Formats: sequence, structure tokens, C-alpha cells
Amino acid sequence: MFTSQLNRLFEDFGRIFDDASFQTAQHPGQLACNLWANDKELIAQVEIPGIDPQQLSAHVEKNVLHISAKAPAIEGRSYVKGRARNESVTRRIHLPIEVDEASAKAEYTNGVLQISFKRQVKDTHQIKIKVK
Repeated sequence: MFTSQLNRLFEDFGRIFDDASFQTAQHPGQLACNLWANDKELIAQVEIPGIDPQQLSAHVEKNVLHISAKAPAIEGRSYVKGRARNESVTRRIHLPIEVDEASAKAEYTNGVLQISFKRQVKDTHQIKIKVK
């Protein structure tokens, strides 16, 4: 039991360095993200304004959500100042709750990508052990 708790502690600590899930979007290419959950699902909400939904890509691998978006190229513009995204971006988000990857549903509305997952149901059956 202690070993499993220690392994979990190291996994949680490693996520700090492996994942930028909750950093602000002030870093170049960083997408702002919110995660929330209830007893049935986990929802990821990522702000990606100005992107054609056909240029969005998302997949889950080993409980990590990978999102990438390719910004449209606009010919003939010479920007004097700009804060709008005009580059391709990617984001890896470690999902803090195990999810059913096949249950993913995504919707992109008003510059916000929302992806919902059903929570993974773990088999918690008990085995009775006879003590002699």
C-alpha cells in the first residue's frame, strides 16, 4: 500500500513539470484551459479564438489530452501591432481523472473548444479472503 501511495506521489509531482495545464495563456502559443468534473464526466474547455473548426485536432492518449490548431494564413497583411493568434498552437493537458477516451464529445463555439468525457468506471469488486 505504501508503495502505491509513493508511486502516486511521484506521478503527481512529475505532472508539475510534464504538463502546463494550468499556466496562463500569456506564454507564446499557450492556450488557456479550464477543467471541471462532476460524478459522471470531466469537461475540458480551451480558448482558441479565430480558428476554423476544420483546423482543430484533438486526441487522448494515456489520459493526456492533445490539442492542436492551425491558424489561417492571411496574405497581404503587415501587422503594426497585434495580439490575435496568427500561428499554429498545441497543448497537452494531463487529465486528473481517468476518463473513457471513446466517450469524448467535442464542440467548438464562439472561439471555445469544449470536450467532455465520461469518467472511467473502475471495477471495484471485492474478493473475500478466508483466514485460517
